[in-house]
Amino acid sequence: MLYTDGYIFYVASVVARSDPAWAAQWGRRIRYLLRDVASPVTDESFVAFRSHDWWLGHSSAGGTFNGEKNQESTSEAASAYNGCHLWGIATADAHVRDLCFALTASEIASSRRYWQLLRNDSTIGPPFSDQTVVGILWTHKASYTTWFSQAAEHIHLIQFLPICGASEELLPERWVQEQWPALVNGMASNADWI
Repeated sequence: MLYTDGYIFYVASVVARSDPAWAAQWGRRIRYLLRDVASPVTDESFVAFRSHDWWLGHSSAGGTFNGEKNQESTSEAASAYNGCHLWGIATADAHVRDLCFALTASEIASSRRYWQLLRNDSTIGPPFSDQTVVGILWTHKASYTTWFSQAAEHIHLIQFLPICGASEELLPERWVQEQWPALVNGMASNADWI
């Protein structure tokens, strides 16, 4: 799944960079997982860019739900593609490095366009521009929620986590500053979680 693969690719990249013998031993398996996320071709095992839609510029979490694709955490998608990019660097695979850099950049650009809204942004409009974030973007609609919670701090922070190598580019300073009031107010009203 796209939203968990980033952790695997990141760890594999760190290990491969410091232990080329490990990369040689496990690289075939890592590349197999990588092709599930970022295969540039359709063949008997994989569909090209199974999760990523180049036309829309972003990924879907996987499959369809009630006939629609959806994406909740853009940071998880960016983390997965960034992890693939790091694998390409660690293993000196220029094709993987460059392809996954493009996937990461595409995901970041669409995150800024469709999920990270500035106050009074007209891209999607109220009520989302008032909240400055879309929780889940569907094929034909947007929702201010997550799959696991309707708490404001969860809806906002799902776009931050996990923090990864692409986070500095993914999370523009002005947008992060606009998130702060919703996070503070949400956490203060749910202080029992501490």
